[in-house]
Amino acid sequence: MVPGGHIELGETVETAVLREVSEEVGIKVDMVADLGGKIRYQFEGKEAELQPFLLFESGYLKEEPLLIRLVPWLRHQVDKRW
Repeated sequence: MVPGGHIELGETVETAVLREVSEEVGIKVDMVADLGGKIRYQFEGKEAELQPFLLFESGYLKEEPLLIRLVPWLRHQVDKRW
């Protein structure tokens, strides 16, 4: 899974990862480990960077995730535990 987003002012990379997963995927996660290294690539004419982390699912949010709200047909493809 690769949630996208940006680090907000005053946020650490780790905090941004937890927030982005929560917002876009709709699950709560705990940070297990920074897997090290960064992957740089071009996206829509801009340079982007991925930083891999190992996360552990620790729960579901009550609100439906952003991804499901933006792509309604996914609602029928996923477990409705939230």
